[in-house]
Amino acid sequence: MQQPVIWIFAPPEKRDQAEDLQRALPGGAQALILGPGGRPAPDLDLGPAPDLALALEACPAGLRPRACLNLAPAPPQGMDCLPCPTLGWAGGQGWEGVLPADAGEAAEAALTAARRGFTSEWLERVQVNLPLNDLLGRYRPLVEALPINLEVGLDAQALDRVSAGETQAARRLLKGRRLTAHLPFMDLSPGSRDPQVRELSRQRLLAAAELAGRLEAVQAVAHLGFDHRVNPDPAQWVERAAPVFAELAQRLAGQGCRLALENVFELEPSLHLALLAALDHLGEAKPGLCLDVGHVLAFSQSRLADWWEVFAPRLWEMHLHDNHGGGDEHLPVGWGKADWPFLRKGLGELQTPPVLTLEPHREPHLWGSLRGLARHFAGL
Repeated sequence: MQQPVIWIFAPPEKRDQAEDLQRALPGGAQALILGPGGRPAPDLDLGPAPDLALALEACPAGLRPRACLNLAPAPPQGMDCLPCPTLGWAGGQGWEGVLPADAGEAAEAALTAARRGFTSEWLERVQVNLPLNDLLGRYRPLVEALPINLEVGLDAQALDRVSAGETQAARRLLKGRRLTAHLPFMDLSPGSRDPQVRELSRQRLLAAAELAGRLEAVQAVAHLGFDHRVNPDPAQWVERAAPVFAELAQRLAGQGCRLALENVFELEPSLHLALLAALDHLGEAKPGLCLDVGHVLAFSQSRLADWWEVFAPRLWEMHLHDNHGGGDEHLPVGWGKADWPFLRKGLGELQTPPVLTLEPHREPHLWGSLRGLARHFAGL
């Protein structure tokens, strides 16, 4: 079995101690000293502003860390974005604990942590967004190695390029996991005033619903496709869009899959209420709602509390990511200005918890979000 790779982050003044620890590691373990430039030189110079998340994205597969040991007084940028235990030593801080002061004991403890790997109670409790093409491509090894429940993105590439055989391969790969789907949304307008645009949107959504059924998804999320700048009369938009969403919800329900309607560019939640009211006649097939926390912060003119009040009674899903209020940054949980204490309290009061979905746009942000959930949703 290949010995685990261990990263040791050390500023120049800690390099001698890092080398002591490197030498103390049991034979066969591969240890790399990382940090800013200086003397003695590190094995990998990360420049004047080291970022371990960037190092993870740039490193070859054979050098992915199984543990990271920090010798700096504070965790370096990106250390919470590593897919491995992060431990402090020689005065350094780590997210998952500290090592014994003795170099030999510290080396043994580091190797034990590396072999145990990163654990998070949240990994099996949440969905993680991933386009179907990426599932079958660059992220397949990661999905094969970890018990990740996916929200599979069914975009235009998935609809037009993924073969029936590849769909079957994805289903086999995901067997036994909870699976949700995200329906296509780019350039679609189910409430368009142009009948042909509306019809094309309907066809694409129904094609994605059929693919979600073949993947055995239990829930599918859809955007409304509403833009207040070109739809000055929301009531007329609902009248046009309701038949499309009604057919979509019924098609999904026939496959054992629920439809959840997500907020994106809507300025306040009344449009979702109006659309749900127009779909009351569907009975058990009537959609629920998906509250996207990042979208509320980035695009809405209403408070998070206003969205929660409307969405909570029929809240089937939440998309959890963060930003600073100026755009849809999709940062890890806790990195921006989202009100996580409010959400923690609200979730704790719900009798039926919704599906919780992380939406990282970079792999390191997945690990950052899992650590963020542990900090902000402790005990939930």
